[in-house]
Amino acid sequence: MPNRYDEITNGQDVHHTNASKLFPKKAFQLGICSLLTALAVGLFTLLVPITSASAAPPRNLGWLSTNPTTLDNLGKNRSCRSDTHGGVPYVNCTITLKNTSTRETVRWTASSSNPRFQLLTRSGRLAPNASVNVMFRENGLACPDSSTITFTGPHNVVRVPVICNDIVVTPNKNSFSSKSCTRDRRGNWTCMVKVSADPKNTEPVQWSASVINSRAAAAAIKLFPTTGTVSLERRGRTLIDRSQFVRITIPASWGCKTATIFFYATGTPQVSRPINILTWSCRR
Repeated sequence: MPNRYDEITNGQDVHHTNASKLFPKKAFQLGICSLLTALAVGLFTLLVPITSASAAPPRNLGWLSTNPTTLDNLGKNRSCRSDTHGGVPYVNCTITLKNTSTRETVRWTASSSNPRFQLLTRSGRLAPNASVNVMFRENGLACPDSSTITFTGPHNVVRVPVICNDIVVTPNKNSFSSKSCTRDRRGNWTCMVKVSADPKNTEPVQWSASVINSRAAAAAIKLFPTTGTVSLERRGRTLIDRSQFVRITIPASWGCKTATIFFYATGTPQVSRPINILTWSCRR
């Protein structure tokens, strides 16, 4: 039985048949579509410039960027400086905020998650490719601490972590005494002090120790080691304590004279928490 295709083509091979005669309307529609497609391709070529594959995309949006991207190790960070008032450390840091656009002027605002942070500039306008230094002051540095300064623009938000770590000394100021030490037959004292990372730290912390009350004491009393790095790392349910021990040797020639031994986190301004300042006296 002939099918619909045979009825239309009268049983002829379509490859040898004039399609325009068989389907005149169809051929006209195809011709119009081809013409429109060619016009569209030509118009697209005129409107979109051709660039090499290695060409950088145009930087038109007013994206904000900061330098540094993180503020940690505040006592040694080049963006910060510190001072001490009444035994309490104060830190001033500078963050450079930049508009990366080459065309757009942007408005920006700044905020802090820490109420102790005093931002000296909280908002402004940045011309294309311009920068501004935003200063903030931490009034009474309280470590450990992990805060955030946030910069908000029309196209993005930049968060700058401000991290301050500290250490724990055992025995501490309240518990350290000659009873924490041993004495040999020659009258030399040896004390062992454990230095640990504060549980609230967010990263490993460097520490240092020294004898500070006089040159004579510093020359006589030996500490080993005098610096190191400690951390608390959680792996699954396991807490790995990477503490270190410091051996303090007090010679018999120094005897019972008073000495002050100073432990502090290197990355913070060199103002130790009072609890980490040990006082030696064999009468305690």
